[in-house]
Amino acid sequence: MAKIHLVATITVVIVAASGLAAYLNYSSQTGSRPASLAKPEAANVTAKLPAQPSSSDTSFRSQEQSIANYSSAIKLNAEDDKALLDRAACYYSTRSYQSAMADYQTIMAMKKSSYQNQAMLGQALCNYSLGQYGLAIHQCRELLKVKPDYLKAIEVLANCHLRQGSYLDAIDTYTRGLRLDHDAGDLYFGRSSAYFKNQMPEKALADLVKATGCNPSNIEYHLKCATVAKVLGKKDLVKAEAESVLKLSKDNKEAIALLQSVN
Repeated sequence: MAKIHLVATITVVIVAASGLAAYLNYSSQTGSRPASLAKPEAANVTAKLPAQPSSSDTSFRSQEQSIANYSSAIKLNAEDDKALLDRAACYYSTRSYQSAMADYQTIMAMKKSSYQNQAMLGQALCNYSLGQYGLAIHQCRELLKVKPDYLKAIEVLANCHLRQGSYLDAIDTYTRGLRLDHDAGDLYFGRSSAYFKNQMPEKALADLVKATGCNPSNIEYHLKCATVAKVLGKKDLVKAEAESVLKLSKDNKEAIALLQSVN
C-alpha cells in the first residue's frame, strides 16, 4: 500500500493529542476492535477473530437452541469433538466463557482430536474476552510455536498487546500477520489503532485506507477512517468516507455528522 508521508513531528504530536480522546471514545462507543471480536472458530465455520458476541434476543435464542442440540449429540457420544467445538463457539457467543473454556479443554485432552489447535485458540479468545490478557498471550505464543503461520492466533496476540497498552508490540504483531496476508482488513484496522494510540496518526490513516479497500462494505472501517481523517484535517477524505457509509446505510447518524462537519 502507498505510504502517506508524515507531517512535521510537532504538528503530528499536537494533532494526535487533541484527537486521541475523540478517537478512543468512538472506539468504546462502537465496541470496536482491535479486538474485532466475532465468535470463535466452530467446526463448520471460519469466523473472524476476535469479535464481540451478539447481544440480540433472537441471536441468543438461536445460540441456546444450538447449545441444546449439541449437548444432546455429546450425551450420545462424549468423544464428539466436532459437537464440542461447535457448542463452545455457541457458549462464547452467549458470553458463557467458562463453559466455552471447559469444552475447549475437553477437546485439548483428546489426543486424537483434529481440533486441538482451534480449541487452544478458543481458550485464548475466552481469556481475552475476560480481560486475562497475559494468559491469552501465553496461549497464543504456545500455539504459534506449533503453527507459526496461524493467522488468527497472531491477530488475538496482537489484540492482547493493544489492550495492554503495548502499542509497539501490537504493531509488530499485526505486521507479522500482514506479511502472511496482505489483504487482511482486520489486521490493518487493528494496527491503525496501535499507530494512533502511539501518536502516529498518519500511519493510522494509511492503514485505515487500506482496511476500507480490503473490506469496502465495512461501515465501521469507513467511519473510523473518516474520524482520523478529520483529526488530520483531511476534509476531502472525511467527505468521501462519510459518503461511502451513507451509500451503505443512508440514515447513519455518525456519517451525517461527519459530513456536516466538513461542509
